[in-house]
Amino acid sequence: MFRIESGRRPARSYFRRGLCETSRIMLCCMLVITGILFILPAAAYAQPSIITTALPSGQAGTIYYGTLTATGGTPPYTWSIVMGALPFGLSLDASSGSISGLPYTQGTFSFVVQVTDSAAASSQQSCFITIASPPVIFMSSGVLQATEGAGYTATMSASGGTAPYTWYLVSGTLPSGLSLDPTTGTISGIPARGTAGSTSFTVRVTDSSVPAVSAQQSFTLSIEKGSYEAVINIGSGLKSGQARVYANGQQLAMLYGAQSTKLSVDLGTSVTVSVDPTIQDPSDGQVRYKAEASEITVSEYSPYARFNYYPEYFVRLSTEPSGIGSVTGSGWYREGYTLTSSTPASIESGVNAGTQYRFSSWSLPNGQTVSDRNLNLSVSMAGTYIARYDTYYKLAFTSAYGEQKAGTWYKAGTQAQWNLSTTQVPMSGILGLFGGSWKAVDSSGVAYMNGPKNVVINWEPDYLLPAILIPAAVFLLILCLYGLFVLVRGPATRPAPSPTVYQPATHAYQPAPPQYQTVLPMFYPAPTSLPPLPPPSQTTLPPVRKAIEAPEAVLVKVKEEVKEEPASTKISPKTRDRLMEQIGALLDKYETEIRATRQNPGLPPPGNDTGQKRLTS
Repeated sequence: MFRIESGRRPARSYFRRGLCETSRIMLCCMLVITGILFILPAAAYAQPSIITTALPSGQAGTIYYGTLTATGGTPPYTWSIVMGALPFGLSLDASSGSISGLPYTQGTFSFVVQVTDSAAASSQQSCFITIASPPVIFMSSGVLQATEGAGYTATMSASGGTAPYTWYLVSGTLPSGLSLDPTTGTISGIPARGTAGSTSFTVRVTDSSVPAVSAQQSFTLSIEKGSYEAVINIGSGLKSGQARVYANGQQLAMLYGAQSTKLSVDLGTSVTVSVDPTIQDPSDGQVRYKAEASEITVSEYSPYARFNYYPEYFVRLSTEPSGIGSVTGSGWYREGYTLTSSTPASIESGVNAGTQYRFSSWSLPNGQTVSDRNLNLSVSMAGTYIARYDTYYKLAFTSAYGEQKAGTWYKAGTQAQWNLSTTQVPMSGILGLFGGSWKAVDSSGVAYMNGPKNVVINWEPDYLLPAILIPAAVFLLILCLYGLFVLVRGPATRPAPSPTVYQPATHAYQPAPPQYQTVLPMFYPAPTSLPPLPPPSQTTLPPVRKAIEAPEAVLVKVKEEVKEEPASTKISPKTRDRLMEQIGALLDKYETEIRATRQNPGLPPPGNDTGQKRLTS
């Protein structure tokens, strides 16, 4: 504030005062201008705001359109969905904020929309769109066709609303034999006999939305007079040939295996269908096909007839070689049948003696063999089942001596090697007692068996042992008789022996002097010492293979005094002469052996004790 003074003021005061007022005015102007500058931009940069709070509702299957609006901020705006989603089929235009499209799903869909101006200011707003269910519309035709006695199925359809639907009759009834499924809208069944004609009814469908949407439609079902179709089939077991099919005796068709034919028959009637019971295979006379059942009656309740055929095979049983025996069981057999047959293990030939047939194996038509003669197999083919036999020939033996050898069987074409177990048989009578025997000339051999064979055994006599034993027996008999003679005669008085004259062993035996009339024993013990032998002669003797050592002894023959013997003990002169001849022969033999021993240069030198043995009587 200025202080007011009275009187005359100086010019300096006015100038100062004017300067202050001017400054005050300029300050106020600056404050006004500054305020304007701050107030105007605040208004220009304010945030935009969305003024749309609810969008229009739509209907599934119907074109939808809605627009979002905003205020404030700096246009233009940009729109976007930041949370949630639009109904399926709708889309948001980011520049205009319009929502459009064709919704498919009913319901209420919530989402958050955001608007952004050109100054990057933005704001958000929650929105929702409700999509209602569409109306229910029938899609089925109003006229239905069916046949009496034939299976029938018709399914109704609708669109719109919310599935699932519920179907039910609101007026009229369905023909007997038909029914409506409330969940699927299907009319199915078999119209009963007597329902031919037209029937009207009304069906309503309701969806599952709340509140429910429904629709209804009237239908006309026309049922024609019906027949049923009989199906006739030939089984696949008929692998060759054709079967003739008859209906009530009239030929209907000719079918191969696995083929079918159809026959239309009025409702309420039945037909008897028949086929050939047996069909011959056209390419193989040993194969045929037989029907399990050759006649079937069909009706509307059983309109299907199937004829199954199974193969049969002709099986012939025989033997090889043929004619050696009979095998039973030939005939027709069903496939899979278990065929059993038995054949003998061996067969004797009734025509050729010594010929035998032995079972080898069964030969099957497919080339296989079975070793068991008891045939047991499943029939799977036709043909000849052959029981094969091997031929055997008998090898017999004919012999005049010994035990008869049993005949042996050998396979034809083989070589039979035979051996006799007994090759020597004793003779009968006195020769057999002394070792005489018959010996087989051939005790073994080989025979080629191309037929029955008979081997004849030849024998030859063997007299070797009898030639040795019989003389020995005779000699023994003589000794026995002589001993008996000595025993019967009794002991004789023997005088004292006179001095014995010994002669060298190399000299010939010298009889005793004739003055001695007494007869001494034939043999005396050899003396313990002998006079020295004369030197051996210079005559060279042939070499001896083996030195024969014999006791060195001197044989002295002394006459014994002959006394008169009683008449009872006397021996006839003839008998005595024979005995003396035998004794003389034995003495000569011993003398020869002793002489040969003396002349053998291999003996020990004279003077050595050779341990000579003494011959005793």
